[in-house]
Amino acid sequence: MMGELGLQGVVRGKPVKTTVSDQARPCPQDHVNRQFVAECPNALWV
Repeated sequence: MMGELGLQGVVRGKPVKTTVSDQARPCPQDHVNRQFVAECPNALWV
């Protein structure tokens, strides 16, 4: 019925969330050397 009259429903987008990083704060230490695959279960804990 709306299509016959040339009407469309209102589509509202989600609000954009942005993150502003704090450059003065140091990055956390990399304890696993960016290797996130463990050779066996319970071998790699962060």
